[in-house]
Amino acid sequence: MNLLALTARLDRLEQTQNSVPGVKPAGAAGVTATAHAGGAFARGAYIEIAAASSITSKYRPTAVILDNLSAGDEFEVDLAVGGAGSETVVATIRVCEHGRKILTSCPYVDANARLAARIGCRDAVARTAGISVEFIDSLS
Repeated sequence: MNLLALTARLDRLEQTQNSVPGVKPAGAAGVTATAHAGGAFARGAYIEIAAASSITSKYRPTAVILDNLSAGDEFEVDLAVGGAGSETVVATIRVCEHGRKILTSCPYVDANARLAARIGCRDAVARTAGISVEFIDSLS
């Protein structure tokens, strides 16, 4: 890699680090997901966080926010993209504390790709939690 290419990459990194994050769903409470009661960390059904039509540019999820927990517990959250019934998991995050924002390393998600999530809980009870996702837009 030459110096010009390296400089361009460093400039892009700086722009990304200084990006203002957005949130999905925007202007609304988090969507409510329910864990399956079939065993420890058994996942419930996917719930839509953002419709494909609401995602107009490539973006990267940077945080998952859980709120309105039905009880304090240890949760696992799968973030996924794709149509209903054909979701592909892009990140799995374990949340050990109630209402915490959990930062995650996650790949960029293409524009026009539906964002969904599902949860499971350690105590194998059908617990509920509100889920929101923070993101930054791609610079390309």
